[in-house]
Amino acid sequence: MFKGNDLDEKGELPAPFNIEKHNFNPHLVRGDFDFDRNGKPLIKKDPTGKLVDKKGSSVSSRGYRVDKDGNILDNYGRKKFNPGHVTNDGDLPKLFNYNGRRFDITDVIGQVDKDALGNIIPLTDQDGNLIDNLGRMINSRGYLIDE
Repeated sequence: MFKGNDLDEKGELPAPFNIEKHNFNPHLVRGDFDFDRNGKPLIKKDPTGKLVDKKGSSVSSRGYRVDKDGNILDNYGRKKFNPGHVTNDGDLPKLFNYNGRRFDITDVIGQVDKDALGNIIPLTDQDGNLIDNLGRMINSRGYLIDE
């Protein structure tokens, strides 16, 4: 998690953690899910056995919205990753910070519901702060923040 003052003028994560500056926001490529107690998305299967989110969009086993060819798509149907750029189980390639620690984008995004267009729907606490479904503070883009 990051302190609010560590974020840039657009409310985005600092480098090297912000791959969105280059190509995508993780909330825009994730399906819409309910989550289990451990924070894992509950991925459903349609009648044909295809993995889907709760709106019926096709997703990978890791919860990313995909087309019939396995390309990862954003809310607008634009290809963000082709199948050759993801791991064998459909996850995004792992990044590493300057200290060599593995960085996983899902470690810094809040769990939020989405509207019909796939936009996040943050909650608000009694002090007017944006929070995710677990009560953790987030910014307007859905990233977890400390303050």
